[in-house]
Amino acid sequence: MIIRGYTRTSSPKNMAVSALTQAPSFSLQKKFGFECGFVLGGSLRSSADLAAKGNNVFTRSSTGAAAANKLATAMASDNFDFSSNGSAYNAGQSFGGQFKTIVLDFENSYGNYNDSTNVDRIGNFIKGAVDSGAKVGEFLYGMLIWNDKRVWGGSAARSQYTSPVISGIGTKTVNSLGTTLGQLYNLHSKIGYGTVMVQGRQNHDPRAAMYEYIHQFRVFKKQKAAGLLNHVNDSIGYLWGVSDTFGSGIPNFWHKIPLEAPYDGAIRILNRSEESLKIMKGYVIWGMLESDGVWYWDSQIATSDARNDVIDILYSGFPAGEMQYTGTSSLPSGRPSPERTYPYCDGLSKDSVWQGAHEFSLIQNVVIGGTKSEPNYSYKRGNSGGFTAVTIPSDGTGIVDSYENQHPILAKIVNGSSLVFVVQDPSASEGTITKIRVTHGGKSYFLSANADEPKIYKFTV
Repeated sequence: MIIRGYTRTSSPKNMAVSALTQAPSFSLQKKFGFECGFVLGGSLRSSADLAAKGNNVFTRSSTGAAAANKLATAMASDNFDFSSNGSAYNAGQSFGGQFKTIVLDFENSYGNYNDSTNVDRIGNFIKGAVDSGAKVGEFLYGMLIWNDKRVWGGSAARSQYTSPVISGIGTKTVNSLGTTLGQLYNLHSKIGYGTVMVQGRQNHDPRAAMYEYIHQFRVFKKQKAAGLLNHVNDSIGYLWGVSDTFGSGIPNFWHKIPLEAPYDGAIRILNRSEESLKIMKGYVIWGMLESDGVWYWDSQIATSDARNDVIDILYSGFPAGEMQYTGTSSLPSGRPSPERTYPYCDGLSKDSVWQGAHEFSLIQNVVIGGTKSEPNYSYKRGNSGGFTAVTIPSDGTGIVDSYENQHPILAKIVNGSSLVFVVQDPSASEGTITKIRVTHGGKSYFLSANADEPKIYKFTV
């Protein structure tokens, strides 16, 4: 049986997030939430509304959510008092009392971790928040706190599975506390960007980033098993569907939205570096498999069932320099101005994130308490040629091999009489069907994936 989420289409009413109206109610045992709020029918949805669609972690401004269920990104705009180590500690204590999951993103204010004073302030802030019962992770520096050996690092990457060591910004010394940043943070987070980038941009190109995403989660587990991170409890995927193009020259993606009068004709919304929806869905599913859950960072977006309402929302905050259109370009007279502005136009990305969470909810009773492994398999892309056999190394370094050889990623989960396979082929060309042949219990199973879209199969054995 193929596990499928709710139906999503590209109709105008679904150009913004449709999960609130399309997805059935479901719950998750993994962490799941959005930094943004959601507007439907002219009002901000409550925590209870979102909880019915799988959310169990909420933004700092969510109404009805307890501090224990809130995640906050700590930024310079929060105006913390970092004038001394003591004040930084007190700021962390206060913030940690309000939000029990925190991701630091101090950017240009205290984001230079090569500056010893900055490291002291950040370290004391972390300690204060942790002492108040919060989990604290990091956004900057690729979130590479404990391991900066990327999946494309060859032997250095492989060594982290057999002889793991601490590397990355976690090695920075907090002089005032006599310890390192790595001994203060207690939340592992791995970034997942959805943008389809050129091969040279390894951090964001799915042909590298999806393998790297899984690699970092697995090395983190090896470090914990080796006793290097025994104070760290949680691990999450930290997602975003839109990334700037870094001057890479990649083509922009267009949405063509048909509209009702007075918006006759078509308006084309240009979203620079639009997200890969399949990859976003994959980040959610693999994040649920490999970590404790996922969190989607970005700004608030509205949803609507009316075509013109959706386009009004896009116009209300989308930068004019990143939008082109045909037909009329101004709001018609007599229509109310949108109540809020929405800096990012990534409703489809959120929809894919929600789809991934819903599909995972349909197998979580197998995954949680089940046994996950990487089976040997054979595969072929398209209809030409034969199958290529893939043997997974027994030392856990299979994801590094898969990256280097651009193989599909396959996981097997067994729980009693239930058997689940999760497959994704980040390296496949658009429109290519990848066929997978795998055995279990003496039986052969035939799976397939459409280009880089993740797919879940569930069997009874």
